[in-house]
Amino acid sequence: MKKLFNISLIAMLSVATCTVAATAPQQKPSLPGARAQAAPFITSAMVAQWVLSGAKSAITSKAKSFLGSLLFGSNGDASGPQIVRIHEEDLQKIAQLVSSAILTSDLQDARSRLESFGTTLEYYRDSVRGGNPDYAILPVLLDYTTSLSNHRAYKLEYNSTAYALTSSYALVSSMTIGVLTERHLQGYISEGFVKTQAQVLKQKLMTLGAASDKYAYGLGRVYYKGSRCFASGQGKTITTHDLPVQRPEYNAMLDGKSDVSPMAPAGCLITASLPGAGSVTFDAEDLGFFEADDLAYEWLYKQREIRAAAIKGENYQQVVDLLSSF
Repeated sequence: MKKLFNISLIAMLSVATCTVAATAPQQKPSLPGARAQAAPFITSAMVAQWVLSGAKSAITSKAKSFLGSLLFGSNGDASGPQIVRIHEEDLQKIAQLVSSAILTSDLQDARSRLESFGTTLEYYRDSVRGGNPDYAILPVLLDYTTSLSNHRAYKLEYNSTAYALTSSYALVSSMTIGVLTERHLQGYISEGFVKTQAQVLKQKLMTLGAASDKYAYGLGRVYYKGSRCFASGQGKTITTHDLPVQRPEYNAMLDGKSDVSPMAPAGCLITASLPGAGSVTFDAEDLGFFEADDLAYEWLYKQREIRAAAIKGENYQQVVDLLSSF
């Protein structure tokens, strides 16, 4: 006999996340200028992870229904985190992290489709909970998720800021798999088809994730200020031939973008900065040029890594891994 799949663990994880965030002590930044991280909140990528975990377990256990017991509401349902509200909060957060506008007309259309999906999902869930599942709604849900997973708002060739929607696409992917899982459990499609679509969605999500990394790792730079920034501790003159090739920003010392002129202040200050993350300065005369330079780049690379992770969303890699495991 099939059993009704229950993912109450999702709600427990939600509560646990908030509890840990409220009680865990702040860690001391490991680098000067590093900012303490804000307490985590439920994001689209986190919801995606929980939904995918539940869908996979539902298939394995041959549950009677998956969507019917899904503890995520859409608009007015207070039984769990609301997917539409979480998605909107995510978009607002991402908009503050990227320099380009992401609220395009295409995205507005995708948001409306997601909202309609959420409302229709509630209709279906209510019918399942009432003991009279309206299976005629499943094709409608499938149409919504199919159009969302292939929406041009998530395609880099149409939308240059699609990378900023990586977390959004993680949520769309999970909802697509959720609907396909329900279709499978009701006998409409094979398990193999669900697995195939999971791999397709994974590739699309990874493309957006890679674009997010490319954007984030192009942010910020290292500046050099001081008349002695050309010399190392031995007084050796640094030329372009001495500069590591993996650091093109070094050219700023020679192209006039940094203040290394004879009239510049004595000494050498090396500053790393990234928009939205602040800056940090190291004194090369105290630390030595290469030590100060390494610290500046270490801080910059860390901030880029943090920015990329924030754009892709909490639990991005777990979502990719779950899609791979189907």
